[in-house]
Amino acid sequence: MEKININITLKEDYIFPARRMEDEYVATGLTTNGRSYIEIERYCNVHDKSDATVRRLLKKVEHARCNEFFIKLNNKIYVSQNISMLTNENYSKIDTLHGNWEVFLRGFDWDYFGCVSFAWSLQQKTAKERMAKFFDKLSKKYKSAEIRLFYVCEENKTRDGYHTHFVLWSDIKNKGEVKSLTENHFRGRAKEPFANTKIERYDPKDGGIGYILKEMSKNPDGYDYHYKNKP
Repeated sequence: MEKININITLKEDYIFPARRMEDEYVATGLTTNGRSYIEIERYCNVHDKSDATVRRLLKKVEHARCNEFFIKLNNKIYVSQNISMLTNENYSKIDTLHGNWEVFLRGFDWDYFGCVSFAWSLQQKTAKERMAKFFDKLSKKYKSAEIRLFYVCEENKTRDGYHTHFVLWSDIKNKGEVKSLTENHFRGRAKEPFANTKIERYDPKDGGIGYILKEMSKNPDGYDYHYKNKP
Protein backbone atom coordinates (compact mmCIF):
# COMPACT_ATOMS: atom_id res chain seq x y z
CA MET A 1 0.00 0.00 0.00
CA GLU A 2 1.31 3.43 -0.94
CA LYS A 3 0.36 6.63 0.87
CA ILE A 4 0.02 9.59 -1.47
CA ASN A 5 -0.02 13.16 -0.20
CA ILE A 6 -2.54 15.40 -1.95
CA ASN A 7 -3.74 18.96 -1.59
CA ILE A 8 -7.49 19.54 -1.87
CA THR A 9 -8.52 22.92 -3.31
CA LEU A 10 -12.15 23.94 -3.29
CA LYS A 11 -13.65 25.99 -6.11
CA GLU A 12 -13.22 29.72 -5.66
CA ASP A 13 -16.97 30.33 -5.50
CA TYR A 14 -17.56 27.77 -2.74
CA ILE A 15 -18.27 29.21 0.71
CA PHE A 16 -18.35 27.07 3.84
CA PRO A 17 -21.55 27.64 5.82
CA ALA A 18 -20.97 29.21 9.25
CA ARG A 19 -20.51 26.60 11.99
CA ARG A 20 -19.25 26.32 15.55
CA MET A 21 -15.67 25.22 16.22
CA GLU A 22 -16.78 21.86 17.61
CA ASP A 23 -18.77 21.01 14.49
CA GLU A 24 -17.19 18.88 11.77
CA TYR A 25 -17.60 18.79 8.01
CA VAL A 26 -18.08 15.33 6.54
CA ALA A 27 -17.09 14.83 2.89
CA THR A 28 -19.83 12.91 1.05
CA GLY A 29 -18.24 13.33 -2.37
CA LEU A 30 -15.39 14.83 -4.37
CA THR A 31 -14.62 15.88 -7.93
CA THR A 32 -11.27 15.64 -9.70
CA ASN A 33 -10.34 15.87 -13.39
CA GLY A 34 -14.00 16.38 -14.20
CA ARG A 35 -15.01 13.04 -12.66
CA SER A 36 -17.30 13.00 -9.62
CA TYR A 37 -17.24 10.47 -6.80
CA ILE A 38 -19.70 9.83 -3.98
CA GLU A 39 -19.27 7.77 -0.83
CA ILE A 40 -20.35 4.13 -1.05
CA GLU A 41 -23.29 4.50 1.33
CA ARG A 42 -24.83 7.25 -0.79
CA TYR A 43 -24.21 5.31 -4.00
CA CYS A 44 -25.92 2.24 -2.53
CA ASN A 45 -28.96 4.29 -1.52
CA VAL A 46 -29.30 5.93 -4.94
CA HIS A 47 -28.84 2.70 -6.92
CA ASP A 48 -30.45 0.26 -4.48
CA LYS A 49 -27.26 -1.79 -4.07
CA SER A 50 -25.82 -3.39 -0.98
CA ASP A 51 -22.44 -2.33 0.43
CA ALA A 52 -21.14 -5.88 0.00
CA THR A 53 -22.19 -5.95 -3.66
CA VAL A 54 -20.39 -2.70 -4.47
CA ARG A 55 -17.22 -3.79 -2.69
CA ARG A 56 -17.21 -7.08 -4.63
CA LEU A 57 -17.40 -5.10 -7.86
CA LEU A 58 -14.47 -2.92 -6.84
CA LYS A 59 -12.29 -5.98 -6.28
CA LYS A 60 -12.37 -6.51 -10.06
CA VAL A 61 -10.39 -3.31 -10.57
CA GLU A 62 -8.63 -2.59 -7.30
CA HIS A 63 -5.13 -3.07 -8.73
CA ALA A 64 -5.35 -1.43 -12.16
CA ARG A 65 -6.59 2.07 -13.13
CA CYS A 66 -8.80 2.03 -10.07
CA ASN A 67 -9.27 5.81 -10.14
CA GLU A 68 -11.69 5.34 -13.01
CA PHE A 69 -13.96 3.56 -10.56
CA PHE A 70 -13.11 4.67 -7.02
CA ILE A 71 -10.82 6.72 -4.80
CA LYS A 72 -9.84 5.93 -1.22
CA LEU A 73 -9.44 9.04 0.92
CA ASN A 74 -8.93 9.07 4.69
CA ASN A 75 -9.92 5.40 4.81
CA LYS A 76 -13.25 6.13 3.10
CA ILE A 77 -14.05 4.88 -0.38
CA TYR A 78 -15.74 7.17 -2.90
CA VAL A 79 -17.05 5.61 -6.11
CA SER A 80 -17.66 7.04 -9.59
CA GLN A 81 -20.57 6.21 -11.86
CA ASN A 82 -18.14 4.11 -13.91
CA ILE A 83 -18.63 1.21 -11.52
CA SER A 84 -21.95 0.52 -13.23
CA MET A 85 -19.76 -0.92 -16.00
CA LEU A 86 -18.59 -3.61 -13.61
CA THR A 87 -22.10 -4.98 -13.14
CA ASN A 88 -22.06 -6.29 -16.70
CA GLU A 89 -21.35 -10.02 -16.55
CA ASN A 90 -19.12 -9.74 -19.64
CA TYR A 91 -16.68 -7.36 -17.94
CA SER A 92 -14.39 -9.99 -16.44
CA LYS A 93 -14.55 -12.09 -19.62
CA ILE A 94 -13.20 -9.39 -21.92
CA ASP A 95 -9.45 -8.86 -21.75
CA THR A 96 -9.18 -5.44 -23.34
CA LEU A 97 -10.05 -2.03 -22.01
CA HIS A 98 -11.54 -1.23 -25.42
CA GLY A 99 -13.82 -4.26 -25.26
CA ASN A 100 -15.12 -3.51 -21.78
CA TRP A 101 -15.95 0.06 -22.66
CA GLU A 102 -17.72 -1.05 -25.83
CA VAL A 103 -19.93 -3.44 -23.86
CA PHE A 104 -20.63 -0.69 -21.33
CA LEU A 105 -21.41 2.12 -23.79
CA ARG A 106 -23.61 0.01 -26.06
CA GLY A 107 -25.85 -0.60 -23.06
CA PHE A 108 -27.07 3.03 -23.14
CA ASP A 109 -29.13 5.21 -25.42
CA TRP A 110 -27.27 8.18 -26.91
CA ASP A 111 -28.60 11.31 -28.57
CA TYR A 112 -25.55 12.55 -30.42
CA PHE A 113 -22.25 11.39 -31.86
CA GLY A 114 -19.70 14.13 -32.45
CA CYS A 115 -16.15 15.31 -33.06
CA VAL A 116 -14.42 18.45 -31.75
CA SER A 117 -11.47 19.66 -33.81
CA PHE A 118 -9.66 22.44 -31.94
CA ALA A 119 -8.23 25.43 -33.80
CA TRP A 120 -4.97 25.26 -31.85
CA SER A 121 -2.67 22.31 -31.20
CA LEU A 122 -3.95 21.39 -27.75
CA GLN A 123 -2.20 18.80 -25.64
CA GLN A 124 -4.19 15.83 -24.39
CA LYS A 125 -4.57 17.21 -20.86
CA THR A 126 -5.91 20.51 -22.18
CA ALA A 127 -8.32 18.77 -24.55
CA LYS A 128 -9.67 16.77 -21.60
CA GLU A 129 -10.08 19.97 -19.59
CA ARG A 130 -12.10 21.48 -22.45
CA MET A 131 -14.44 18.47 -22.45
CA ALA A 132 -14.82 18.56 -18.67
CA LYS A 133 -15.61 22.28 -18.84
CA PHE A 134 -18.28 21.60 -21.47
CA PHE A 135 -19.90 18.95 -19.28
CA ASP A 136 -19.81 21.33 -16.32
CA LYS A 137 -21.58 23.97 -18.41
CA LEU A 138 -24.31 21.51 -19.41
CA SER A 139 -24.73 20.40 -15.81
CA LYS A 140 -25.13 23.96 -14.54
CA LYS A 141 -27.59 24.96 -17.26
CA TYR A 142 -29.74 21.84 -16.88
CA LYS A 143 -29.55 21.35 -13.12
CA SER A 144 -32.54 19.02 -12.92
CA ALA A 145 -31.51 16.84 -15.88
CA GLU A 146 -29.73 13.51 -16.19
CA ILE A 147 -26.73 13.76 -18.53
CA ARG A 148 -24.12 11.34 -19.91
CA LEU A 149 -20.97 12.19 -21.86
CA PHE A 150 -18.21 9.85 -23.00
CA TYR A 151 -15.23 11.04 -25.04
CA VAL A 152 -11.82 9.92 -26.27
CA CYS A 153 -8.92 12.19 -27.25
CA GLU A 154 -7.16 11.26 -30.47
CA GLU A 155 -3.95 12.60 -31.99
CA ASN A 156 -4.33 14.80 -35.05
CA LYS A 157 -3.09 13.20 -38.25
CA THR A 158 -1.69 16.24 -40.06
CA ARG A 159 -0.60 18.54 -37.21
CA ASP A 160 0.33 18.48 -33.55
CA GLY A 161 -2.29 18.23 -30.85
CA TYR A 162 -5.48 16.32 -30.22
CA HIS A 163 -9.12 16.29 -31.22
CA THR A 164 -11.95 14.47 -29.43
CA HIS A 165 -14.77 12.12 -30.38
CA PHE A 166 -17.77 11.87 -28.10
CA VAL A 167 -21.27 10.54 -27.51
CA LEU A 168 -23.81 12.57 -25.54
CA TRP A 169 -27.21 11.87 -24.00
CA SER A 170 -29.60 13.72 -21.72
CA ASP A 171 -33.25 13.44 -20.71
CA ILE A 172 -33.79 17.04 -21.83
CA LYS A 173 -36.82 17.20 -24.12
CA ASN A 174 -35.44 19.86 -26.45
CA LYS A 175 -32.59 17.90 -28.03
CA GLY A 176 -32.03 20.60 -30.64
CA GLU A 177 -31.24 23.09 -27.90
CA VAL A 178 -28.57 20.77 -26.50
CA LYS A 179 -27.05 20.38 -29.97
CA SER A 180 -26.92 24.17 -30.46
CA LEU A 181 -25.42 24.72 -27.03
CA THR A 182 -22.72 22.13 -27.78
CA GLU A 183 -21.80 23.72 -31.11
CA ASN A 184 -21.81 27.26 -29.70
CA HIS A 185 -19.77 26.30 -26.66
CA PHE A 186 -16.87 24.94 -28.69
CA ARG A 187 -17.14 27.60 -31.38
CA GLY A 188 -16.69 30.36 -28.80
CA ARG A 189 -17.39 34.07 -29.32
CA ALA A 190 -14.22 35.18 -31.10
CA LYS A 191 -14.10 36.02 -34.80
CA GLU A 192 -12.15 32.83 -35.42
CA PRO A 193 -13.89 29.74 -33.98
CA PHE A 194 -12.19 28.09 -31.03
CA ALA A 195 -13.09 24.70 -32.50
CA ASN A 196 -15.07 23.11 -35.29
CA THR A 197 -17.68 20.69 -34.02
CA LYS A 198 -19.37 18.04 -36.10
CA ILE A 199 -22.38 16.62 -34.29
CA GLU A 200 -25.08 14.32 -35.62
CA ARG A 201 -27.84 12.12 -34.33
CA TYR A 202 -26.55 8.87 -32.89
CA ASP A 203 -27.57 5.69 -34.68
CA PRO A 204 -26.36 2.44 -33.06
CA LYS A 205 -26.24 0.83 -36.51
CA ASP A 206 -23.55 3.26 -37.70
CA GLY A 207 -20.80 1.87 -35.48
CA GLY A 208 -20.09 5.15 -33.71
CA ILE A 209 -19.02 3.51 -30.44
CA GLY A 210 -16.42 1.36 -32.17
CA TYR A 211 -15.14 4.38 -34.09
CA ILE A 212 -14.71 6.44 -30.93
CA LEU A 213 -12.77 3.65 -29.25
CA LYS A 214 -10.54 2.74 -32.20
CA GLU A 215 -7.39 4.48 -30.85
CA MET A 216 -8.18 4.26 -27.16
CA SER A 217 -5.24 1.95 -26.48
CA LYS A 218 -2.83 4.55 -27.91
CA ASN A 219 -4.07 7.16 -25.42
CA PRO A 220 -4.85 5.28 -22.20
CA ASP A 221 -5.21 8.54 -20.25
CA GLY A 222 -7.12 10.39 -22.95
CA TYR A 223 -10.73 9.48 -22.26
CA ASP A 224 -13.40 9.88 -19.62
CA TYR A 225 -17.03 9.20 -18.80
CA HIS A 226 -19.03 11.99 -17.16
CA TYR A 227 -22.42 11.37 -15.63
CA LYS A 228 -24.86 13.63 -13.76
CA ASN A 229 -27.84 12.08 -12.04
CA LYS A 230 -31.03 13.92 -11.22
CA PRO A 231 -30.69 15.94 -7.99
